[in-house]
Amino acid sequence: MPSEIFEKILARKIETFKSVFLEDSEGIFKIDGKLFHAQEFGTYRERVLIEIIKSVIPERIQVKDGFVITSENRGSTQCDVILYDSDNTPVINDGVLRFFPIESVLAIGEVKSVIRSKAELKEILEKLAAQKKLDQDISSFRAEGEIITTFLVCKKIDFEFTIDFNDLYENVENKFRHNFILSLEDGLIAYSIEREYFSDANKEAFDHVFKGVSKMCEYPVVRGDLMPSVIVKSSVTEPNIHIKMFLHAIGSTLEHVRKPRIELQNYYSKGE
Repeated sequence: MPSEIFEKILARKIETFKSVFLEDSEGIFKIDGKLFHAQEFGTYRERVLIEIIKSVIPERIQVKDGFVITSENRGSTQCDVILYDSDNTPVINDGVLRFFPIESVLAIGEVKSVIRSKAELKEILEKLAAQKKLDQDISSFRAEGEIITTFLVCKKIDFEFTIDFNDLYENVENKFRHNFILSLEDGLIAYSIEREYFSDANKEAFDHVFKGVSKMCEYPVVRGDLMPSVIVKSSVTEPNIHIKMFLHAIGSTLEHVRKPRIELQNYYSKGE
């Protein structure tokens, strides 16, 4: 039986999130319908998203913006949202910018307003895929489901799109695809574990584990096979179901990430 207290608190946070993300921020940063202070506009929405994410994750997991770096001298572009293990993170900064060792990073998110074209969506997803690839620079065993989570949050996808992302991920390995997309006006896009998408070798395992019943999941690849995308939309009876499922997906994927301790000596030259 759900907690009425938690339900009420979460419902209040969701309404605040929706109000600010969909309406208030535009009213604050637009004059005569024109956007001004675009950078502050984006930062405002990022902060609102960060606050609602914090309400469903452990305190040891912190959320900030910044850059991800690896001991192989690779790094990300600016990340809007980084979830990291504060118990395993020497946050490196130069007084202005923050850099997070990949070993401590659990999830990376992009925050956008309205996505108006397929080309724009492709660019965003390719950026997330490149960030997820940085996880390969960790020299430790990586089991399925433990790769970092990537997600996109936006107000709206404002063009006719399908949930078949194959042509948006040309030359990108399936395991580096996004985990989920939350469009406040369109719904939550995630994946569904479906028998027909498994190889013959995996169909028996599906029948044994899931008893022939499909199941929504947060991972693009299950047992090496790419799963189909699905979208969950809000309804009259459940107007916030897509947001609740997004928050659940954040918590669920964080439970499956296992990161090694940071060997900081790998990040600097040891000399001759």
